[in-house]
Amino acid sequence: MSGHITTLVIFDYSGTLSLGAIRFGTPEYLMNRLTETGLEHCGVTGTDIFWHDIVNPTWHEGSTTSIGYTHLMVRQLMEISKKAAIAVSGAEIHKAACRFVESYFAHSFIDRQWLWLLGKLVKEPSVLILIATDHYAEATDAIIRSLQGLGVAGVSLKDDPTGVHTGTVKIANSADMGFHKNDRRFWTAVQSRVPYQALNRIVYVDDFGYNESAESDYSVPGAV
Repeated sequence: MSGHITTLVIFDYSGTLSLGAIRFGTPEYLMNRLTETGLEHCGVTGTDIFWHDIVNPTWHEGSTTSIGYTHLMVRQLMEISKKAAIAVSGAEIHKAACRFVESYFAHSFIDRQWLWLLGKLVKEPSVLILIATDHYAEATDAIIRSLQGLGVAGVSLKDDPTGVHTGTVKIANSADMGFHKNDRRFWTAVQSRVPYQALNRIVYVDDFGYNESAESDYSVPGAV
């Protein structure tokens, strides 16, 4: 099968395949989620606290290891509630973090407007599709579920080390690979898992962080 693969199509996830993930982070929408999931009760009383005290300081660890978004959020919420002298139990913090993370990934679905193209490409024996993303560990399963909702099979590249079988979308998540996409080692790891020798074309589709929330470190001009 690998000898027939001549084209590699690489899609970014958040901000490209999924705009829902970006909409989730808009100030008004995000504030509603902080309230509804219970994070506000834990001390996250504004979106600035969410970005500056939870996401930005833990992003590198969360997106290059298997620790997971939920665990990091619980850890940061413990510190936030302690500094704010808020009487909230560890169990309450954990439940709020779980609700928030579940809500976030439920909103991070792949837009159905991509269905026609993904469905067509995945049936093409000469094409290998890869979703390459800088994300938390939980994102891999979330992407697979989102693909399943579109009727498209997905598999983590770490679970399919040969990468030679077409008919499924491969997922290279930085949390699984150990490096971000702007690190050569990410792509070296990808290269070791796909039949690149026969490729004569690579198509890359990415917003390069341009669509990210302005409060995220990922959207600063230097990062883009």
